[in-house]
Amino acid sequence: MGVLVASVPAGVIAWGAGPKWGAEVMRRVVRASLVVTIVAAACTLAGPSVGASSAGVTRARPRRVDGTAAIMNALGRPAKPLAGLPSWSSSFVFGGTTYPYTMLGTDPHAGSATTKLRVKIIPVRMTFDDGGITLDGHDIVKDVLRSPIFQKAGYRSGRTQYADAMQRAEFWNTVQSTSPKYHVLLAAPKVLPTVPIEVPAGSGHAFQTPNGPTGVVTTAFLLSLLPLVTQYYDPKSVLVFLVKDVSGDTFLGFHFAFTPSGQTLPQTLIFSGVFTPNVVTGPSDSDVYVLSHEFAEWINDPYLNNNVPQWVNPGDGTCFSTLLEVGDPVEFLANNSFEVTTHRRTYHVTDVAGLSWFAHESPPTELGGAYSYNGALTAPSDLC
Repeated sequence: MGVLVASVPAGVIAWGAGPKWGAEVMRRVVRASLVVTIVAAACTLAGPSVGASSAGVTRARPRRVDGTAAIMNALGRPAKPLAGLPSWSSSFVFGGTTYPYTMLGTDPHAGSATTKLRVKIIPVRMTFDDGGITLDGHDIVKDVLRSPIFQKAGYRSGRTQYADAMQRAEFWNTVQSTSPKYHVLLAAPKVLPTVPIEVPAGSGHAFQTPNGPTGVVTTAFLLSLLPLVTQYYDPKSVLVFLVKDVSGDTFLGFHFAFTPSGQTLPQTLIFSGVFTPNVVTGPSDSDVYVLSHEFAEWINDPYLNNNVPQWVNPGDGTCFSTLLEVGDPVEFLANNSFEVTTHRRTYHVTDVAGLSWFAHESPPTELGGAYSYNGALTAPSDLC
């Protein structure tokens, strides 16, 4: 496939050149900080988790890891989709209201079981017209495969992969007593051919920092590439688009779900940068930190329909979200990440909030009696 070039007129997200995507066109009006009209072909958005659009591109570090809450609040809640991934459902009650949720894997309360979730990695090579720099996601695939995302390491909840360690810790009271061999693992990923994308001037730019090159792309540009996803449709796998030292204008990564035209099952997707220390992020938020955030949230809220009592972000005091997004509550805290070593290299992964934090369970079911794995959260959420 040739290089994909997307043209993004002001205020309109239009599908760029490339494969023909069919005749169906859908328009959504997204109201966040401004109004953006999304002209979509061949797919209907079922719940994007992306940052709010902005009028221009900034070189400053994006404010949030992802913008799930802002866009979901702007778009409204999607209808609950049919699931293509192995999942289980339950609910909790708070304030007289029942809050159902769906997570990937099996119900830990039902006993020990091991689930393997399928992953397809798609490296993205971005060439920036503004800056003349190419940043190739293929360059960091080996590091990702050797990272705690896919390799086993030692955690207080067992020797396993990062996301599984977080799930075991989240339901530790049950895992310890009822299902000691409970696991939600990522299968060995299939790495697909690199996708080359040209970023036109006005849709992003790249520049040199003292520690290496970096690129920034607009939210509108990334949304314009969504039809590219349809050719990889596989609702039984998550598609992981990897970029190197490239961020969005207001976020570092995102996950979402959409249902292509003519299909009944949603496709889940993760877009994440892997970052060189002190290029886009500081050392503690570098390498696979953002990717760990997105995988943890994908497993806990794969279809972005797990509603919880609206909570205040502990890091900045804003009335933030009604979604069960486990990475967001810690992202602004000083102790938001921790180190894990695999293949003789130290990586950074995110602490994550447990279900007890959102559900106001007391005492929490989390390992260690805290409300997040590494103890960044010590009390339930403050409510809006």
